[in-house]
Order: sequence, then C-alpha cells, then structure tokens
Amino acid sequence: MNIFKKEFKIVASSIVLGLLILATSIMVILFYKGMFDSSPKTEIIIAGLITGLFVAIIQMIMQWSSFRADEKINSLKIIDVLDNRDDRLFYHDFIFRAKNKIDIMGSTAKRFFEHFADEEADAQDQSKVLFNRLERGVKVRILLPQKKYIALNKRNDVDSVNDILVRLSEKYTNLEFKYFSHEPIHSIFRIDDKSIIGPTFNNVSSKNTPGIYIKNNSPLAKKYNEYFQEEWDKGSLEK
Repeated sequence: MNIFKKEFKIVASSIVLGLLILATSIMVILFYKGMFDSSPKTEIIIAGLITGLFVAIIQMIMQWSSFRADEKINSLKIIDVLDNRDDRLFYHDFIFRAKNKIDIMGSTAKRFFEHFADEEADAQDQSKVLFNRLERGVKVRILLPQKKYIALNKRNDVDSVNDILVRLSEKYTNLEFKYFSHEPIHSIFRIDDKSIIGPTFNNVSSKNTPGIYIKNNSPLAKKYNEYFQEEWDKGSLEK
C-alpha cells in the first residue's frame, strides 16, 4: 500500500509538472507569434502569466527535490538524532519497554550500571529497571572491550563492571557478557526493534557523544546489528 501511494504521488507530481511546462511553452510561443491582443495592457497580463508559470515550475522542481531527499531520509527509518546520550529518563523508558532482548556494546558500561542496575537496597525503582526486565525474562547481552584497550584512568571501571556482570550472570541466566579484543569503535544499544547507534571517541565520555535513534529494519541499523553479532561470536570471557 505504501509503495502504491508513493508511486501515485510521483506520477501525479510528474503529470502536474509536465502540464505546467506544456502550458508555459504554449503561452511563450503564442506570445512571441503575436497571437494575443497587442495592447500594452494585454502584454503585461500575458507576461505576468508566463512569469507566474515559470515560478510555478521552479517551485514544483524544488518540491520534487525535497520530496526525493525526504524519501531517502525516510528509507533510513531514523526516529531521532540525539545531540548527546545523557538523557537518563529517555534511556530508562527505552529499557523499560524491552520485551525480548537488550544488546549493548560500548566502552566500560559503568554509567549504564550505575543508572539502571543499582544494587543498593535503597536505590530508586528507576535505577533498578534492568533488574525489572531481567526478572521478566528479557535476554540481555553486554559486549565490551578487553581491559588493555581501555584508557589507563578507566581500567578500574572495567574491573568493577566485570564484578557486577559476574554477579548478575550468576543470578540471571538470561544475562550474558563477553569482551572483544580491540579498541571500542561503535556504541550500540539495541532493544527489540529499535537501536541507538553512534561513535565512541577517545577521552570523550559517551554521554557527550551524539547518537541516532533508529528502527532495526533500517539498512543502516542492520549493518550495526550485524557488526554486533560478528563481534559477539568472536568475543570471549577474558577481560
């Protein structure tokens, strides 16, 4: 149905543009052949009409270009572009909606566990949202770089997060984790049919880097998700 609507819109726009060009061409030919009343008033009216038709053609061409650009963007199925990844409430809601799986690929994941897997008894419910999903059977996979590929000042974070992962994987059989053997390049946060993808930069906190909120059936998201699976298959438990 969407393809039919798209094709109809393209055909309709092409017909309108063709008619405008045809009408303009006829008006110009008739005008220069002297087929209209030669009075100054008539000439002004006809010249204005021809100018208006030219403007209409230019507007149609611009709208056509804009339509094609929008179609290209829409084909990527981008939901939103995030200036940063520091909106805790947004991520909480994103995690809370998980029904089947959560896949995370990043640098240390320290902030993720602080915000959404707080093991303190008096922690707020929103800080325990990961536990809520695990208890409901959501499958969680965490994929991180080995310690030697992390900046020296963050290597203690790797140890503390590893301790958390070991404890949680012993408690929840639906949580798995692995390490990959190279520097982190991409950040991937996939939940069911949507993902947040983006780059990682040395010496720049993940919360200060941009991200793309995107549907997983997007050709762009598919590349990232294939990359995650490839790295997961090659990963190990060696931190």
